[in-house]
Amino acid sequence: MSQTIERVQLKTQGGPFGVVAYDSDGDKAPETPLGKSMAEVFRKIIGEEFGVHMKTTGKIDQVSVPQSLTDALKKTGSTGNALDEATLKQMMTQSAITLPEKPILPGHSWDSVQQVELPFGTMSVKSQLTYQGIDSSSGHAKIAMIPVISVAPKPGASVTLTLTKSEGTGLVLFDVAKGRVSKSDLDLTMQIQVKSFGQVIDQTIKQTTSMKLVN
Repeated sequence: MSQTIERVQLKTQGGPFGVVAYDSDGDKAPETPLGKSMAEVFRKIIGEEFGVHMKTTGKIDQVSVPQSLTDALKKTGSTGNALDEATLKQMMTQSAITLPEKPILPGHSWDSVQQVELPFGTMSVKSQLTYQGIDSSSGHAKIAMIPVISVAPKPGASVTLTLTKSEGTGLVLFDVAKGRVSKSDLDLTMQIQVKSFGQVIDQTIKQTTSMKLVN
């Protein structure tokens, strides 16, 4: 099947870049240099059609990226280079939850494992998913999520990141009739230690991610 990204909304707060906000449907352009470069990259992704092979469990195991998109991203500088073909495929395969292969009852749990390759190493997210029954307001299946995160450092990387603690909870609403996620929320807190060029920085990252299908 094919999959198209029609809109990108992004807002980050904190860190060295402060507040960065972008909405591909909005009229206001980002004001910061980072925001402008990110907007240039996202504009090239909007409307592009990806080829996707999805199993009945929702797991995406094959993604084809349009050659015109990878060529265009190479021309957008360092920000575009960060989104190469491998990264785009990774983004598409990690975007969906994996469902069990057999019918389940409320209280049944299963695991979903995702990996993200980063410049400093590999981040693994093992989520325990639990079916809680049908949501009374929407009629969709409720799936509770408890993620456990680990980081394997990359040998020779100039930055070493150590994850000292992570905890999080989430909730997914799955539209059984249409076979897709209608809403998801995830609250995640990570305590990390970053070592770079002899300096050690301790950070606490609190992240809230919400997704809602509008149609």
